[in-house]
Amino acid sequence: MLRLSLILVVAACGTPPKKPLAPERDDAPEAKGSAVSVTAGESLAKPLPASPVGFATADLVTMRGGELATWSTADGTLTKLGSVVLSDVAEGDLGEAMAMSGIGKGNWADRDHLFLTLAGEREVVMVTATAITRVTIPPVDVFETPKPPDPQNDIEKASPTGVGLDAEGLQVNDQGEVYWSQCAWGRGYDGYICDAWVHAQLWPTAKRSAGPGRITPRSWSWAKPPAGFRATIKDHTLSCSGPSGRSTFLSGRPGSSDEQFHDVQWVSTQPPRMLVTYGHPGLAFLVATAEQFREFADVLPERWTLHDGCKDAELASGESAEPGPDGLWIGVAGTAEAPGPSTLYRGAQTLGRLPEHARVMFRPPSRVAR
Repeated sequence: MLRLSLILVVAACGTPPKKPLAPERDDAPEAKGSAVSVTAGESLAKPLPASPVGFATADLVTMRGGELATWSTADGTLTKLGSVVLSDVAEGDLGEAMAMSGIGKGNWADRDHLFLTLAGEREVVMVTATAITRVTIPPVDVFETPKPPDPQNDIEKASPTGVGLDAEGLQVNDQGEVYWSQCAWGRGYDGYICDAWVHAQLWPTAKRSAGPGRITPRSWSWAKPPAGFRATIKDHTLSCSGPSGRSTFLSGRPGSSDEQFHDVQWVSTQPPRMLVTYGHPGLAFLVATAEQFREFADVLPERWTLHDGCKDAELASGESAEPGPDGLWIGVAGTAEAPGPSTLYRGAQTLGRLPEHARVMFRPPSRVAR
């Protein structure tokens, strides 16, 4: 058994924070070994299977219910390499289970280590090319912390299990650090506002860091604009100019009176492909502080359209779009009320359809430097 130590980070704040944790101190103590408690082959419910075929070379993995699958994008085609079942999730409840719980939540810490939440919600596994092992989550009393200042007398103790709207659960940041995050105190406004977070670092080493707010999860960026192209949104109008210098204005695109342009990005530079997202303003009138106002006043993305450069005609459209590494991106068809299938693209190229109701986790393109 490899025994690892645990780090505890407590963050308290008065508004819904979005900033990442502060950088680790240079003089912070560092313990040897990993920070998780891992037991190879140990089972809390049933024995874990071997790692899925193709895990060592997969470009991405999906978690659909309790099934972990590996996928390749070689030769411009999305190909399934293998799969294993980690937990039992009823097919009839799959969509709701994936949307409302932490099943399958997680990400790659680096190219070799994938962390996932299973059906027990506080049940986490680490997947490598050689084994799938369980990671011990600290007991609930570890996540207790004193109540923060409460001038309005509306802060309440959060769920002791850390499951539900008041919990972040498993988080992996851009540096490949793995945390279990849990809200200790919060308010039930606009879904939930957490006033005090507790973050327990699980992997890779025992370092201490502290700061306000949530753990910022790993994310990817869209492609840079193609040479000679420029697209901006101003006064509810999108303007786009190409190498010729001629501008195109898309001012009548939104589909309803209060819909606005949300953002404009590029998914490909050759050929140039422009992705435009649209949405509605958030419920800014429900919040009080300036910081909250800025957060909720933003336009919330609800649909997208794809264009050939600055041309007005739509090449594709859908409900949501998400970037990945190395030009990969996911486009979900349909609408917010009736989402359609998810398709994986690389730039302007269609690679294939992803499984329905699946969480997608892209393998980092290079090893994370620490």
